[in-house]
Amino acid sequence: MKGKVPNEFIRELISSTDIVEVVSRFIKLKKTGKNYMACCPFHHEKTPSFSVSPDKQIYHCFGCHATGDVVTFLSEHEHMSFIEAIEELANLKGMTVPYEKSDVTKDRDQEIDITQCYQALDAANKYFRWQLKYAENAKDVIEYIKGREISGQTAKYFQIGYAPELWQGLYDVLSQKFSDKVLSAVGVVIQNEQSRIYDRFRGRLTFPIYNRRGQIVGFGGRIISSDKSQPKYLNSPETPVFHKSQELYGLYQLKQREKPTRIIVVEGYMDVVGLYEAGCYHAVATLGTAFTEDHAKVLFREVDRIILCFDGDKAGQSAALRAFQIIMPLLSDTKEARFLLLPESEDPDSYVRKHSRAAFEALCDSALSTSEFFSYFITKDKDIDSADDVAKILSKAKEILTGIKDNAYLESIKNTLAQKLGMSFAQLDAFLKHTNNSQKSEPSNIVRWQKLDINHLTVVEKALAYILMMPKGIDEVVQRNNTVLFACKTEQHIILLDALNIIRQNIGLTSAMLVQILTEKYEKFRQYFYQLMQLPVELDEKLLIDELIAMLDKVTKEASQSELELLISKSKRTILTEAERHKLQKLLHKKEKT
Repeated sequence: MKGKVPNEFIRELISSTDIVEVVSRFIKLKKTGKNYMACCPFHHEKTPSFSVSPDKQIYHCFGCHATGDVVTFLSEHEHMSFIEAIEELANLKGMTVPYEKSDVTKDRDQEIDITQCYQALDAANKYFRWQLKYAENAKDVIEYIKGREISGQTAKYFQIGYAPELWQGLYDVLSQKFSDKVLSAVGVVIQNEQSRIYDRFRGRLTFPIYNRRGQIVGFGGRIISSDKSQPKYLNSPETPVFHKSQELYGLYQLKQREKPTRIIVVEGYMDVVGLYEAGCYHAVATLGTAFTEDHAKVLFREVDRIILCFDGDKAGQSAALRAFQIIMPLLSDTKEARFLLLPESEDPDSYVRKHSRAAFEALCDSALSTSEFFSYFITKDKDIDSADDVAKILSKAKEILTGIKDNAYLESIKNTLAQKLGMSFAQLDAFLKHTNNSQKSEPSNIVRWQKLDINHLTVVEKALAYILMMPKGIDEVVQRNNTVLFACKTEQHIILLDALNIIRQNIGLTSAMLVQILTEKYEKFRQYFYQLMQLPVELDEKLLIDELIAMLDKVTKEASQSELELLISKSKRTILTEAERHKLQKLLHKKEKT
């Protein structure tokens, strides 16, 4: 497993990156004064309100109020996690991400050399490719491939190989260069309880799985015998370099070609290969696992439309429903998913060989929208004229849709289902949103920073907002006024004090860097910091600094008064410590002077 990315590396990455350069890779920016403007990529608009500041190294939309730095932009625009955005940014900069491993991870992986892992997998692939040509039964294997209507050119394109029916064929070759620890770690061999080592893949076609950097991270194996006791497909296990829920077979190859307008997600390796052979070059497959949220996010970085294609059997339909629930929260006015359910007993490979690529592409063109799919799935095998069946439909719909965040797609789904059931939208919506009184209500004690009203900030928050917006402009003031230290009565007071200290210690910080350094200590407050920076300001920089100094003075006095009152109250109940007595005298003296 990957470890934590060091904060020092994240700081270096952000400080060495120009946000304008990165954002302009995805949207067209136009210089307007000091900043760059564009139509916001996070909501539909005709008049540009999306601003990118090279000085602050942040972006802000005056329409939907989206705000953040270069990492936030990649996370939101490309549907990445924070770590994925760091990795992508590092990749753009040609930098290698150094991961910190926890003691537990180190013990488990025993400090396995990741470079050796990749080298071992590459060597295994060369072995499998060699065996496809020179194994004793190579002619039979090639005839099997030809029988599946796969050409030599396509087999070479996907680097299809063959693992012979030998217990230690691969191990005998690779163990001359790689340790048992490495070979076991990457999953090409298995070590049993008696410490006997044997090849994982035997008597199978092999399909190397590439990550987005073109490195082999694992294999899929397809049995070619008629042995029903063996699983049809066998996949590499989770390893230090292979995470099934994040990788997709065929995606690396797909990205080497012209950028597609849509990607078709299928269930098997041979489906991808068969579609490619037929001339359909934009299919990928999950790796022996269900379709995951990570898969969806990876695909939406590449295209705006995903077609989820499932076999026509019951298992395929169940998988389609799971995919529906996973992908719904990720859809927007620019990201769309459609569902293709093949006829029963058909898969994409068999369908395209039987009917042609044009027929399969036509099916893709007519794939069901999310609302059409849900309406079909929820009402199939039901009589909508039967009150009992309608009750079952409504109950199932409520079970599936509960918890899915409201968006345009959910409204469309409700509308389509209401029409099919002969109900009004309002009736259906009221039923789905009705909550049993016995159910637990949502907790109401949401902390302030999660529901910030930018128009009703406290003095502390307003001062913090000013500091975040112009750390470069106030660093001289902060250096001169080294006495802005006060008693901290809330977390916002502590953050404000930390922000001032950070500016003292780091001259010339951008807003993005200040937020990053603060976030390292106050991880859950990242979005809160960017919300504060949405505070509308009409003053020029000089007046803004004057107002900030006045606010800091007020905050200091209020905090000192609060601490003074607490110490006086405590002194009436108990004996103060020497430090507390000293602090009380100091505060009283300061109050007398003012």
